[in-house]
Amino acid sequence: MLLDGQFDLRHWEPTPKNARIRMSRAPNRLRVGGTGSSKSSDALMEAVQSYLLYWDGLAALWLRRNYGDLERSVIRDLHEFVPNQLFTYNKSAKVATFYNKSTLTFGHMDNNSQSDLAQYLSAAFPLIVIDECGQIAGEAYSWLSTRNRLNPGCKLGPRGTLPTPVMITCTNPIGAHWPWYRAQFVEKRPWEIPEGATRDEAGRYFTDRDGQKICIYDPSDWEYVHTTLMDNPHLMKRDPTLYQRLMGLPKDQREKLLFGNLNAVSGQYFDCWDPDVHVVDLRTDPSAIRWEARQPKWIGMDAGRAHYSAAFWFTRAKVRPKLGGEWQEKIVVYRERVEKGKDHAWWANELRRLSVNRWEGYDRENKPVTRGKLEKIDAIWYSHEQFAMRMEAHSPAEEFSRLLAAKGLPAVTRGTRDRKGSASMAYNLFNRHQVAMLAECEELARSIPSLMRDEADPEDVVKREDSDTTQKADDCWDAFRHGLYGMVSGRAETYEDQTRTMAAQQVDPFKRWFLVAQRQRQQAETRVLVPDYKPVWMKEL
Repeated sequence: MLLDGQFDLRHWEPTPKNARIRMSRAPNRLRVGGTGSSKSSDALMEAVQSYLLYWDGLAALWLRRNYGDLERSVIRDLHEFVPNQLFTYNKSAKVATFYNKSTLTFGHMDNNSQSDLAQYLSAAFPLIVIDECGQIAGEAYSWLSTRNRLNPGCKLGPRGTLPTPVMITCTNPIGAHWPWYRAQFVEKRPWEIPEGATRDEAGRYFTDRDGQKICIYDPSDWEYVHTTLMDNPHLMKRDPTLYQRLMGLPKDQREKLLFGNLNAVSGQYFDCWDPDVHVVDLRTDPSAIRWEARQPKWIGMDAGRAHYSAAFWFTRAKVRPKLGGEWQEKIVVYRERVEKGKDHAWWANELRRLSVNRWEGYDRENKPVTRGKLEKIDAIWYSHEQFAMRMEAHSPAEEFSRLLAAKGLPAVTRGTRDRKGSASMAYNLFNRHQVAMLAECEELARSIPSLMRDEADPEDVVKREDSDTTQKADDCWDAFRHGLYGMVSGRAETYEDQTRTMAAQQVDPFKRWFLVAQRQRQQAETRVLVPDYKPVWMKEL
C-alpha cells in the first residue's frame, strides 16, 4: 500500500479476520485468540495506516500493563514494519511523532491503579489501543473511554471528515480481567447489570435514572473477531515449527494459546485473581478501608497436627477501589495466623491474643467498642472432620470449644463439607470484586492464586499435598472457605450442630451428658411417625 504517494509500508496485508474487524463501525473493537495470530501487529498497522497517517495531527494512545512488554512488542514492531522516514521516536517521552504531526504515545499501567491513569486526566485521544487487555481492569477501560475523544490538533482528513473515536483491544483469552471483556464483547452483556435493568429484543440494556430510561449497554457498540495461528499464513510460513511447539503445551495452555479458546478452563482455579483488586495495602493507603464496628466479625479455621492449621478473621467494610469511584462494601480478611504442629490449648490462647479490636465505634447493640479490647467474634467456623466423633464422646471440636469458652470466645461451629459449592461461591465473590484481604495476610494472598482446578472435576479445587508449599496453600484454602461459606451462605445451623455447641459450653461432664440425652430425646419425640400399614389398594395387589 502506498502512503502519501511515496512510502511503501512493506505491503502489509491484514488477514481476512483482521480485515473484517477493520471494517467495523463499532466504537469498541476486540481482537482475541491464540498467540501468533497477528492481533497486536495488525492493530498497530491499522493505527498507522487508517488513523495516524490519514488524519494530520491525530493523537493516539497505546497502552499495556508494563513498559518492558511495550519495548519487546509494539515498539519493536513499529521500527520493524513502519519505515523510519515516516516518524521519529522519543524514547524518554515514549512518543512516536509522524511527519504529519500525528503522535502515538506509549503508556503503561504498572500498578493498575488510579495514579497510572491520572497522567491522562486532561488528555484526548480519538484512538486508544489497549494491548493484552486481559491484564487491564475493566474499570480502567471504562475510565479511558472518557478520554476517547477528538484532540484539538486533529485536522480534517482527505474526505473532509474527522475520525470517529474508537477503542481497539487485543488479548489472548487469559488474564485476571479477561472475564470482564468476555462479558462485554463475547457474551454481549454489561459486566454489572443494575437491579431492575431491562433488556429489549435487540439485546440492549436499559435502566431508569430520575424517571428517564437510559441505555447502559448496546451490543452493536461491541464487536470482536476470534483469531488463531492458523489464520496467519505469513507467520506459519516464516516459523513452520511454531504450531508443533504450541501443540506440545499442556492441554489448558494449548487451549488458550494455540486455539484461543474463549471458555476453556485454565489450570488456575481463581483465574480472576488480581492482587491490585483483591489485596488492600494500608501501609501505602491507610484510608483505603472504612471499618465499621457494627459489622459482624467471624473466624474461619482449619485444624491439623501433621498439616498446617490456619485461621482467618473476617468482617464487612467499605473499600475504596484503587482506580477510584464509589466506596464498595466487601468481605475483608483483616488478620491471619498459620502454624504447624500446635495443639488446641496453644490455638485458644493465640485466638484470644489476636482477637482485639482494631477500630472504635458502637456495635450492633449500640455498645461502645474500644480499640485493643477483646473483639466480639460472632462465630468460628471449624473443620468438619473435628466433629466426626459421637456427641457423647470427647470430640476434638468439643475440647477446643471448652478452651475457647474459657477465653471468652464462642464455641466452634462445623464448617461446610461442600467443597464445590464453597469454591464456586468464593470464585463468584472474587470475580465480582466483593471480597478482599489486607496485604498483611501474606499466606492467604499467596495461597489463593496458587490453587488449581481438579481436571476430573473442574468445579472443584484439586487437593494437592505433594510439597510443603502446596500443603500449606490447601490448608489455608480450607480455613478461608469455611469462614467465607459459613457466614455468607446463610446456612442455618442444624439441630445436631446446636447440640454440639451447647454441650461444648458445659464444663461439667454429667451436665453435658444430660443435656445431650435430653435434646436427643426431644428430637426423637418431634419426628413424624409413619403408620405401619398398607392402603387397601396395595393389599389387594
